[in-house]
Amino acid sequence: MKKWWIIALAVLTILSLAAGFFSSGEPGHWWNNVPGFFILFGLAGCILLILFSKKIGKLFLLKDEDYYDDK
Repeated sequence: MKKWWIIALAVLTILSLAAGFFSSGEPGHWWNNVPGFFILFGLAGCILLILFSKKIGKLFLLKDEDYYDDK
């Protein structure tokens, strides 16, 4: 069964690469023409993910220093 998954993944990868290589046309969105857009977009996404994770961690994971003494 594992060999079947590897073969299927390889075929899908080759088909995806071929579709991307043979597709023609101009970029359809304005952000495709902005140099470095995806670098900044990825950086902003990483920063937001870190800040969101820290906020969630403070709300749900951290306990007061005397949490076990009160009980």
